[in-house]
Amino acid sequence: MNSSRFLKQQGFALLSVILLMVLVLSFISLLATRSVQQIQASGDSVGLTAATLASYSGQNVVTAALQGPIRGDLTQTVMQTSRATSRWSYGSGTGVVPDPASVDSDLAVVEGVLQQSADRMFCNSPVNLSDQGSATVRVYFTGTACGTALPAGTSLPPSRYVDGAPRSGAGTVASQTYGVPYLVVVTGTKGKSQRMTTLLGEYQFQLGRSSFARYGLFTNIHTSKAGSNVVFTSNILYDGPVHTNGKFNFSTGTPYFGSYVTSVGCNDVTCTSKTPSVLVASGTSTITQSASTATTAFAGGANSPNCVQRSVCPELVKGIDFNASYIPMPTNSQNQQAAAQAAGLVFTESMTLRMWAADANGNVPAAGTPATAQYIQACRTANTASCQTWRITMVNGQMVRQLNVSTTATWSTTSTAWAAPSAFNGVIYAPGFSRVGGLDRTGTGPATAPAALASFAQITVAAEGNIRITRDLKYENTPCPGALSRSGTGQIQTANCSNMDAQNILGIYSQSGDVTVGSNSNCLSSPTTCTTTQRLDHAPSDLTVQGVLMSSTGEFAVESYGSGTDRGAINLLGGLIENYYGPVGTTGGTGYKRAFTYDQRLLQGMSPPFFPTTPNDEVTAVFTRGYGIKEQ
Repeated sequence: MNSSRFLKQQGFALLSVILLMVLVLSFISLLATRSVQQIQASGDSVGLTAATLASYSGQNVVTAALQGPIRGDLTQTVMQTSRATSRWSYGSGTGVVPDPASVDSDLAVVEGVLQQSADRMFCNSPVNLSDQGSATVRVYFTGTACGTALPAGTSLPPSRYVDGAPRSGAGTVASQTYGVPYLVVVTGTKGKSQRMTTLLGEYQFQLGRSSFARYGLFTNIHTSKAGSNVVFTSNILYDGPVHTNGKFNFSTGTPYFGSYVTSVGCNDVTCTSKTPSVLVASGTSTITQSASTATTAFAGGANSPNCVQRSVCPELVKGIDFNASYIPMPTNSQNQQAAAQAAGLVFTESMTLRMWAADANGNVPAAGTPATAQYIQACRTANTASCQTWRITMVNGQMVRQLNVSTTATWSTTSTAWAAPSAFNGVIYAPGFSRVGGLDRTGTGPATAPAALASFAQITVAAEGNIRITRDLKYENTPCPGALSRSGTGQIQTANCSNMDAQNILGIYSQSGDVTVGSNSNCLSSPTTCTTTQRLDHAPSDLTVQGVLMSSTGEFAVESYGSGTDRGAINLLGGLIENYYGPVGTTGGTGYKRAFTYDQRLLQGMSPPFFPTTPNDEVTAVFTRGYGIKEQ
């Protein structure tokens, strides 16, 4: 009996151990399951956080696009659709604000163009982010984006007039601001995790008179002054807006146009009549295509009819309009002269002009050391030993000028007495300028040319007559370290305009004369015997000019461009506006080649002080107003 009791006790003990082991194993299994779940939850949380950050990054990409590429499309549309000489650019009414319904109706065309621009940017592929995440973006200015309707229960408010002042019927300039609502839907992805965010905002744009400085190339008459046709060949590269009041002439090849191309088709200088059309090479002859025919014939890139049938294959990155509005050239330089008389520098006879960025004592700073002063020396053309030297500095965010009173001859660092400072608006005016440039190069190439404009300097050199450029004109703080070019394989290398906050800017404007690059006949024919005095009138090879050049009734051209030897390229960073398309060199190897890069700041409304304006509206500023991001 004791034995039986003992066996029963052993059985109970074994059963207890087994039950205990089951409980322990169950607990361990539960712990393991909870740990796996916690790890998975932690991983999901990290993934969702990363996806949320990706979605927010996508929202930032859209904001940058609204300030950049989409703004360019907005400006082009405004120039074509706004009523610049009416009381309101968009909308109607005789009160102090336009009728709201009419504003919303008029801005529908702007909404449509903005939608097309946003779709081109974001619909074809996700936005790849730097952390290996990505974002799928839809931007709604209308009811449909990327072929997808607005999210259920969502609608866009009407477009509206924000603020400003009415204009008189004569087109008195007054700024007006309008707002177009938009919705941004971004799905951020990181690994297997996704998170959607939405942002309702308003895209506000301020309108003012358009500056001629916005153009990469503008011609009133698209021929030379002598009447010769100017053709677009494969050597032509423009990445800014290109416009002519005349008719473009396209030859065989692949000229590159990185922005809008527009023409009017005027038949005379003042456009009393027009025939919107384009000249196109066809075999050994040239044919005329109407604006509508040309628009169709250039559509399709390499597969376009003009390219397939005639080997006329321009690269047209943006839109084309061969029936654009006429833009008249300025008829006088009174605005610039009046500005110079008010708070600029004004001279009553032809002058030479030398400019350089310096320290307070006029010395060129060492490399990497910012200039603190802008120096300007103006000497009489009739007596170049008779000069004035001005020092420009920044005081409380404004340019001020001081005249050197130590000498009336050529300035030196020992000339240290200065008059009291006064405000300077940046305009320098004279009947003509026989020499304009910076200091001489310290070596043989353009890289050794000292900066002509200090980082803060904003200057317009204006004249009624001719202006001759005889030295490099470089910014201390360039907005575009790179240059537009075509590689050996034919690929376009766009300019690296990564310094869009640069403030220095130069304008050169002749009302009734030409803007020329100086040449001396002896320096052309016999460079080794070219004297120091002769070289003062002779621009160096591979000339660098950073600024906007304009000749209202003449042309930009190189003197004696058909003589001498190859002088390299004119490296222009900025824009060129001229009545005629002037020559700079020949295919035979004389004069200069064109190496023009558009200053992208000009497309955002930046302009030299008191530079001539057009009768058209332009977007002078944009603002994005967001009303909070929602996570879903």
